[in-house]
Amino acid sequence: MTANRDIQGVEALDVVEAWNLTELSAAVRDCVKRGRPIVDYGRYHRGYGHRPTDKHVRIVTAWGVVAHEAADMTVRVRAATPIDELQRDLYERGQWLPLETPGDMTIGEAVAHHVFGPLRCGFGSVRDWLLGLRFVDAAGDELAVGGRTVKNVAGYDATRCMVGSANTLGLLTELTLRTFALPSRVTRVTVTGLSLAEVEPKLTAVLCSDAAPSGLVYTDDELELTYCGTAKTCDAQVDALPLGAQVERHDTDAAGYLAAQHDRATRRYAAEGLMKLIVPPGNVAQVIDRFDGHRESFITHGVTWLSGGWSAESAQALHNKALAVVEPWGGQVVWLKRPGDSEALPPFAPRPRDVAVQRKVKRAFDPHNVFNPGRLFKCDD
Repeated sequence: MTANRDIQGVEALDVVEAWNLTELSAAVRDCVKRGRPIVDYGRYHRGYGHRPTDKHVRIVTAWGVVAHEAADMTVRVRAATPIDELQRDLYERGQWLPLETPGDMTIGEAVAHHVFGPLRCGFGSVRDWLLGLRFVDAAGDELAVGGRTVKNVAGYDATRCMVGSANTLGLLTELTLRTFALPSRVTRVTVTGLSLAEVEPKLTAVLCSDAAPSGLVYTDDELELTYCGTAKTCDAQVDALPLGAQVERHDTDAAGYLAAQHDRATRRYAAEGLMKLIVPPGNVAQVIDRFDGHRESFITHGVTWLSGGWSAESAQALHNKALAVVEPWGGQVVWLKRPGDSEALPPFAPRPRDVAVQRKVKRAFDPHNVFNPGRLFKCDD
């Protein structure tokens, strides 16, 4: 597995391979001693946040499944492990992670950026499945937080703090995750002819009915519901749908479903421009109806992806429009890909209200400011 040295036009000074804890600890201590930042934006989040500082170091670590306790439905896995490799190991024991990402994204990147897909509606996200983790801090020491079973919640807050931290607090080395039984059938139902403004008022009835889906996403002008279970339960749930609209269904297994979702997620990240709009659930229709182009909305979580091939000028106009639309709802505009990686567009707008708290957390975890300095809000420079 090779490391791409370039992030937003800034090339790494060095790429260090550390295949065990001794080598990793030594590499971190050396970086702290020499004042060299350690930068890891992930493969699919290279445009997320501000540009890294120059003369930074990229550290490549070992990957692979450490232990899969199938009876306890838990798995310990190194953070650098590609998700498709992890899924193959779980499939062999009749289990899976309902996680829709590009297959070659690492599980560490998914945790560090809190990546989720339509199945978060029914299964939750990695934030809910993460039981424990290990990470290397700025002193080069490996710390363990959380537990290895569902009932052990020691270190719970520190574990959750790492989810979505964008690799700014430490280097993730190992994760312990809850797994799920592999469903024998996955049924996708596509509902056409309903605008999102028509769909949103009906969601409560759907989510509280016998037809509550495992997954839900509204893409452009289509609502897609996903059901996971046996053929009998999927059939019963589809028959109970209270939407009163024309539906088209597609039946597959879990591996087939994830393969299709991996392709969808890969296409999303491959777009020339990629923006995420975040608003309170229930206000999504009032937001996305004002935008053209490809739109993908996780309605129950208030997240909408907009993608397109925008020029610098059109991206700036889109940014201004998006900010004006989401601000009244207390929302946020987040760029995953800015045209030409332009710093003229802020990666996050408006400025989060809890920046002061985030700075304190950053200093507590990373007093030497060595892990991805300046990536978030430029508040940790």
